[in-house]
This record gives sequence, C-alpha cells and structure tokens, in this order.
Amino acid sequence: MGIKEPSILAAFAQYWSNSRRSAGALEALTVTLDLLSRPLTPGETQIVKPSTVANHIIPQLLHARPDARAIVLFSSLDSFLRAIVRRGLDGRIFARELFHQFAPVIPLEAGFDDEDPVLLADLQIAAQAWLMQASFMDSLAKRFGTSRVRVLNGDTLLANPMGTLSAVGAFFNLTMTPEIARAVAEGPVFQEHAKEFGRPFNAEEQRAQFDRAGVTHREELMMTKDWARALAIRSGAPLVLEETLRP
Repeated sequence: MGIKEPSILAAFAQYWSNSRRSAGALEALTVTLDLLSRPLTPGETQIVKPSTVANHIIPQLLHARPDARAIVLFSSLDSFLRAIVRRGLDGRIFARELFHQFAPVIPLEAGFDDEDPVLLADLQIAAQAWLMQASFMDSLAKRFGTSRVRVLNGDTLLANPMGTLSAVGAFFNLTMTPEIARAVAEGPVFQEHAKEFGRPFNAEEQRAQFDRAGVTHREELMMTKDWARALAIRSGAPLVLEETLRP
C-alpha cells in the first residue's frame, strides 16, 4: 500500500527546522512511523512517499526505523529547471519556496552566504535549491549504503516502468512478479497525472513539453546551468547523482 505525502511528516519536518527541541520528539516520531507502517491487511507492506519538504528529516526516519529502506527518486538539474520554466510564474514561485525551506536546514557548505537571494534570478534560486537537495541526498545514500538507500532517476522510471517496478519490488522485498509489474506499468496509475486528479499523463507529451521549454528559454537555461556548475565546484555539490536502482 502506498501512502502519499502524509501531512504528519511535513509537520515533523517543520518542527525539525526549528532549533528548539522538546522532550519526547524522537519518541513521537517513532510512534508515528509505527502507525504509518502497520498493515491494514495481513502481509501488506506500507510504502510512504513523503512530500519534498520532509526530505531533510530522512536520516531521522531511517534511524527511528532500522528496518526501513528508502528510494531517492530525482530529476536531473536540466529537467528540474525546464519543469520550473514550463510552469510559468507558479513554477518560479515554487522554486523560491523550496529554497526558503531548505536554506536553513541543508545549506550548501560554500554557497554565496554574502549574496542576498533576492538579487538572484528565479532559475539561479531554483538551481541552488536543486544542488542543496542533490548534495544532501548524495551524502545520505553514501552514509546508509545501498542496502538501505537506492537512487533512481525519474527518466529511468518513465523509460522503463515495468523493469523499474520489478527492481523496486526486489529492493522492498515485495512479491512483484513480471505479470504484476506489467499490469501496474500498463494500468491506470501510469496514465494519470500525479498532481492533477483525472488529468491524462503521457510520457511522450511530457518530453515534448520539456523540449519546447528548452527552446523557448534556451539562453536563460544555459546561463543558469553555467552558474550552477560554478556553484557546484565551489560547494562540492554533485551535478549528477549515481543511480543505484536500475531495471
């Protein structure tokens, strides 16, 4: 069973963003995870997909549940920037919200601390938010190792959903036969937009939209990626995450 973005984890993430700590917080998180992970039917496995704002508390989640495993699903910097510009003003606002959420909790070690973020362009802010997460997730994967954390590129999932589902099933110790993987990959889940209920999703159309965004915003994207590469060198953040969950 999949649990999508439970608000309780976002609440814990907001709490952990505060420097103040209250007694019993870790115990409360442990109880919460026990409740989220209990099966509703015999033999069921619960898989929780947290919202992005909860990314920085993944170490606490894994420490609280030593038997838990995690998959880091990511998009490349180029795909992320194209998604931001494709969404127009809403995308640019979203990027600034991400930066605002992550700057206090997973900042880049050698970022531009002396530079006012207000003076940075929208895509520079977006790139910095991506690098913050990439650096954090890379260190997380190395810290816990492939026995507990695997990394998956979203493009790999879209290109080969059946094979990727089989790999996910094996990692989570699920009974995922080729027939089950095919049924899910060809079923309604992969035909519907994840964020908009009832809206059809087509991987080919998504790629076409990304291509159009790359043409329309070519100069802005190129300048931002050059700036991000310089920032990555300065901060030691990776520009590419190594995939460790492959079909």
